[in-house]
Amino acid sequence: MIGMRGMMAICVMWAGMATAQSDSVMNHTKEKKEFVIDAVTGRVRFLIGDSIVVETVNHTFISGEITEGTPGYLSLKIGKNIVTLNADTIIGVEFTESATYNSRRPRWQPDPANRRTLFLPTAQTLGRYEKAYENYYVFFNNFRWGVNQNFELNAGVSLFPSRKLAKGQVFTAGVRNKLYDENGSVRVTAGAQGFRLSTGKSFTFIYLMTAIGNPNGTCVNVGIGNVFGLEERDAYSLSGSIQVRLNERIKLMTEAMVFKKQSQKKISEHLIMGGLRYYVGKNIAVDAGFVNSSDSDIFPKIPVVSFAYAWK
Repeated sequence: MIGMRGMMAICVMWAGMATAQSDSVMNHTKEKKEFVIDAVTGRVRFLIGDSIVVETVNHTFISGEITEGTPGYLSLKIGKNIVTLNADTIIGVEFTESATYNSRRPRWQPDPANRRTLFLPTAQTLGRYEKAYENYYVFFNNFRWGVNQNFELNAGVSLFPSRKLAKGQVFTAGVRNKLYDENGSVRVTAGAQGFRLSTGKSFTFIYLMTAIGNPNGTCVNVGIGNVFGLEERDAYSLSGSIQVRLNERIKLMTEAMVFKKQSQKKISEHLIMGGLRYYVGKNIAVDAGFVNSSDSDIFPKIPVVSFAYAWK
């Protein structure tokens, strides 16, 4: 039989082993350091030790366990090898089931239409050599091209424009330049959009847009603008929009814009819109919503239907 001293010794040993195991678990937990990288599609939060699948700008997929990371790069352990990726080459991230911290988070794909809400521009620009096609009501077609990470060009044409502006087609051309980007969470962008009517008239809309948040998730945009070239319709504008990602496939969007004619002191016109964006795939998004406009001849009070397709 084991004596009292033996029993005490066993208890002490067991307690020591339990403490050591507890310390080991605590130390392992402490090693799971959190960090953020500034990927092309916005800020992404990780823990050291997470298992992920990364999509790069050339559309290759790399899977591994995170060993190190900073806002500028990410290191993955793949078998016995370590691969380091620059943050500006990452366009998509998916956390696998073995990721202890992020496995319950939505696996969101980038928003192919994040340059606009339903109608208003946002502060987001296309990346270098990225391209996008946008369609409103089937009748208006717009093409975008990213010259580099900050500068974007676009051009469009309508088939059946509004009754008050023109009886024929409306041609548009515009530029957008990102002025400030703080790790993808705060952005400031300036843009200009020119409109040429088939009646011979033309006018220009210039704007400055500020965005806070992730353009692929929840984001708030606030902007000011000036419409000139329409004589008595020249006006200043104030706009705002809110985008909230509800799940992997659906985003809720609301936006409002008010105009004050330069010849008047009060608000002269308004535009209020709201709706949902559905992600068919990582390259295609479809919008459906409503519009409330003070001037139905310029923007008819009919449901908003549009889609966007983005590619490299």
